[in-house]
Amino acid sequence: MFKNKSSNKLIKGKANPWLFVLVFTTVLVAPAGILTKLLCTELEPFVIATLRAFVTAIVLLPVLIKYFKQHKKVLKKKLKWILLFGALATPASPAYIAAISMTEVSFVAIMDLLTPILFVIISTLATKDKLTRNAFIGILFAMLGGSIILLLPMIFNWSGVSGFGLIPVLLIAVYMLVDAGRPVVLRKLNTGGLSLMPILAIFYCQTLIVSSVLALTVHGPESFTAVTTLPSWGWAIILFQALFFSVAVSWLNTKAYENLGTATTASINYLYYALAIALPLILLGEKLPLEVIIGGTFVIIGIIFVRRHPHKHVHHTRGHV
Repeated sequence: MFKNKSSNKLIKGKANPWLFVLVFTTVLVAPAGILTKLLCTELEPFVIATLRAFVTAIVLLPVLIKYFKQHKKVLKKKLKWILLFGALATPASPAYIAAISMTEVSFVAIMDLLTPILFVIISTLATKDKLTRNAFIGILFAMLGGSIILLLPMIFNWSGVSGFGLIPVLLIAVYMLVDAGRPVVLRKLNTGGLSLMPILAIFYCQTLIVSSVLALTVHGPESFTAVTTLPSWGWAIILFQALFFSVAVSWLNTKAYENLGTATTASINYLYYALAIALPLILLGEKLPLEVIIGGTFVIIGIIFVRRHPHKHVHHTRGHV
């Protein structure tokens, strides 16, 4: 699943079709935060996470059952890593949606820039790879950018991050750590020949349980009554996010990475970051403080350096939780 079949952009003189697939999915995934923000005007965030996980789990359950019948031994052998993946990944969706509901979409996207940096750190520690000079320089730039965003406002008593709220920042941090660690655990699962879809099926079953408990505990049982009056556009967004973001994009991005390689996939990821930050500013009229823009620029420079660091065929691709 993570090995590159080809890093070439051309196939027999023609553009690799997977390049168009990756660009297409990137453009469609970029407004995810905006769509989630719209849903938050109708439903509580943990209720949204529950509904998305429910739809995705229902769709993937037949895949899991069929795979279990055919590959019982593989699943049992990798059960420990599957459960670990679920434990690590489950908080991502509720944390992301809750953060979006409490703060600016563009700010969440800026903070999400740190995810590839965290991935390199976690991957290096887990695989015991040697940290290259480029990766080290990239991490330093990212730390500088993060310090500008988070610490300078506190030192000089600017509104800065406090204007976005401490709780959203903590929720974003949870999401980033989870999202950065998932590819590392997936690599462990993939070494035994376990395919992606059964893993996602188990993961979304776990997410359904956790999100439901959070919704009932934090928002109360009455929060689910709003589901009965959810407009058709709201259901359309949930179905689109569950079927396309959660299932199709995960599979397509993995296949695109296999066929395009790290360099091309990474370059398309920059398009995702640009759109994810720009679209809320344009469509929702959001505004970012100067220190957030400057800090985000340093993080992007860090990402450029980090992308040159080899990861033994493990790569952090953009998807959606």
